[in-house]
Order: sequence, then C-alpha cells, then structure tokens
Amino acid sequence: TTEKVNNLHIGSRNLIKNSSFTEKVLTYGNRMTEVSRDYNKLVFTNKASSNSGPVFELSQTLEAGTSYLLRFFIETEVATVLNYISVRENINTSIKTLSSQTLKAGVNEVRIPITGDGKIKCLWLGTNRSETVTFTLYNLKLEQGTVPTDWTPAPEDVQSQIDTNKTNISTTSSKVAEITTSLDSITQRVASTESTTTTLITEMDAVD
Repeated sequence: TTEKVNNLHIGSRNLIKNSSFTEKVLTYGNRMTEVSRDYNKLVFTNKASSNSGPVFELSQTLEAGTSYLLRFFIETEVATVLNYISVRENINTSIKTLSSQTLKAGVNEVRIPITGDGKIKCLWLGTNRSETVTFTLYNLKLEQGTVPTDWTPAPEDVQSQIDTNKTNISTTSSKVAEITTSLDSITQRVASTESTTTTLITEMDAVD
C-alpha cells in the first residue's frame, strides 16, 4: 500500500494547447471534418478508411522518463474504436502509436498513461475506420503525473485570450476616441454655425 501511494503523482497544468477549441483545430492532410466548435467542445467526423482526427500541439516537450496522463471524454452515436492515437515529434512526424481505445455508444472516459522521451511535442487523436463516425470531444487534458485533475485550459491559451481581449479593448477604445473626436468636430461646426447665424441676425436688426 505504501508503495502504491508513493507512486502516485498528482498533475496540474494542461500541456495541450487549444484544448478549449477556441481556435481552429489542426488536422493532418484535411483528414477530418469539423462539424462544430464551442468552448471545451469539439464535434467532428473522421475520414473513412484513413488515419484521421484532430491534432494538438503541446506547450512543451515531454521530459524523458517522466510520467504523464492523457485524459479526455468522447461521445459517439455508435460503438467504434480510436485505433490511431499517436504521440508525435511534430504534426508530420510520428513517434509511436498508443493503445487502441474501444468506445461504446454514448459517453466514454479515456485515460492513457504516457512516458516522455524528450521528443514528444504533438498529439494525434486519430482513428482508421471504414465508416464515417461523428465524435464529440471535451475535457481534453495531458498533465504530468498519474492522477487526473479537473480540466482547465493550458495557461498559454488563457494568456493568449487575455492578450486578444486587450487588443479588442484597445481597438474599441481607439474607435471610441475617433467617435469622440468626430463629435467634438461636429459640436465645433454647430457652434460656428450658431455664431454665424447670430451675427447675421444682429446685422439684420441693424439694417431694420
């Protein structure tokens, strides 16, 4: 029992970039069709008779000899198999294919332990089936350790969203400033027109 406790390592940060699916998901050779994409929910279909599925880059290379845990939930309408889950050096270069995952119709929780080798920097959640299947993927997380923790987006994604929001705020502020400048210009023109009108009235009174 003591040995089992000592071998438990609780992870933390998510190492998968864009696991919230806020950006367009990567594919290899367009071998996947994105049906819909919401926050922490990706619906896609595979390309029949081809290694297909979403590809994800990691925020860091997995350290050699270090234990990691890949965990996600995936829903299908029919029983099928994820038989091409692979860790990769990059999108185009595979390192090895992980164990196949049999999926029942409905919601499935998948957990796959991974040992780093100092090269893994990418993950392909793929399948090769003769039929086209619709998958719903969520709570996708890869973390250091052997005990899963609740899903959170990668810190890099959070920072990216903050930077995007700052840019949007800055752009909005600039537009507001432009509108304010235009309003000030209009106000000055109205004041000038009113002044001219007053002058004309004064001159007309003088003529009378």
